[in-house]
Amino acid sequence: MFKHKTLIGSLLALVLTAGVAWVAPGWSGAPDSPLGRTLEAHGGLDRWDKQGRMTYELNGEIQLQLFYSYGSNPPLYPKWQEYMRTHQPPTLIVWGTNDFIFPAEGAHPYKRDLKNVEFHLLDTGHFALEEDCDAIATFIRRFVDSNVLANN
Repeated sequence: MFKHKTLIGSLLALVLTAGVAWVAPGWSGAPDSPLGRTLEAHGGLDRWDKQGRMTYELNGEIQLQLFYSYGSNPPLYPKWQEYMRTHQPPTLIVWGTNDFIFPAEGAHPYKRDLKNVEFHLLDTGHFALEEDCDAIATFIRRFVDSNVLANN
């Protein structure tokens, strides 16, 4: 995929250690969040990374492929948006207001395009599930009960 070794090394640093460190402050700034407590219990972000939870063998290649392929997504947005407007699937949106990767402004257009949307903005960052798992699990259970199980 990539031929230049310096570029590969820089991208690996971005998508692994540096990337995780950059996103980490977006955890709503709360060291007492579930993710913050988990990291602290395991020696902080540096130890978490060294233990291989993010940089296990082959994860670098996986992350580079994701990073590289993301550029193919934006041109597909109009097709996805048209699908949503045409088919109107029941949709659950749970988004972190402090997410640096996918800012909260990206969540609002779903409300414009969908009639059956359950919409939640949480005081979390990019790792919303890790930060507010109980609330999100409740949203998912309620959504599935009312939109999936109720229709079967």
